[in-house]
Amino acid sequence: MPRQTVHRVLTQLEATQLIIRDVQRDRFMVGPKLAQLGLSALNSENYGAPIREILQELVNEVQETCNIGILRGLDVLYLERIECDWPLRLNLAKGSHLPAHCAATGKVLLAHMPARTRAALLRSVPLEQ
Repeated sequence: MPRQTVHRVLTQLEATQLIIRDVQRDRFMVGPKLAQLGLSALNSENYGAPIREILQELVNEVQETCNIGILRGLDVLYLERIECDWPLRLNLAKGSHLPAHCAATGKVLLAHMPARTRAALLRSVPLEQ
C-alpha cells in the first residue's frame, strides 16, 4: 500500500478516535471509540462470561469491587467491573475512562510498567499539588 494511502487512512482513523497516536513511542494504539466498539461486540456475545465468573469469585472472596482495565494513553479503560455490596459505590460502566493516576486500577498498571515509560507518561500529565 502506498505511504500516502496509509497516512490518509491513519489520519482518518485518528480523527474519529478509532486509534490514537503515541508520539513518544512513535506508534498507534487502539483509541477509545474502537475500544467501545470492541466492548459492544464482547457484550453482544458471551465472550465475557468466564471473566465475569472469575471477577465475581474474587468479589465474593475479598468483599470489594473488582475491575479489569487497560491503560489507554493517560486513562484506564474499564473492560469489566463487578461491584461489591457496599452501600456507597462509584458506578462506572464497562468502557468508562478515568485518569490512570486517580484510580486504583491505573496505579497498579502504572506501578508495573517499565520505569522509563512510567516516568515519561507521568511527566506529560499536569499533576497539581
